[in-house]
Amino acid sequence: MANDADKEFLGGCLFVAIASIAVILPPIVICLLDQKEAPMRVYTSDGLRLLFGWSVAASGVFGIVLSRLGGLAGSFGSFGGFLCGAAYWFMHLQQMVARSIAQNGTPTEYPDSTIWLVPVAWTLIGFIVSFVPMFKNPRLKHKDS
Repeated sequence: MANDADKEFLGGCLFVAIASIAVILPPIVICLLDQKEAPMRVYTSDGLRLLFGWSVAASGVFGIVLSRLGGLAGSFGSFGGFLCGAAYWFMHLQQMVARSIAQNGTPTEYPDSTIWLVPVAWTLIGFIVSFVPMFKNPRLKHKDS
């Protein structure tokens, strides 16, 4: 523990910001790259599973590592990034469902309830990824006299 409380607070806040940005970037980058490579993939159930899986894997690795390194600040920053990611998934899927009907005249392969289910699943996964590694942090196992 540092002697200066201001440095502790600044370090914690900085770690929260870094963790949240590191966790929110993978789904955004993966979805943007996918739209360039195969723009029709997101309209299929298999394509959505692929995008979601890669996003969970990348954000999960960042979330676990940052939660272990940063303790409480890393866990809450990681979970904050996952919450922002849930909002991103909601808006992205809502746009894809509307775009599919406008461009192709056919709806997406997955039902409209997916617009809600994917962000809920993303949030639950984010909660597990962010807070379970924190409990394994050796810094939390100190004994007070």
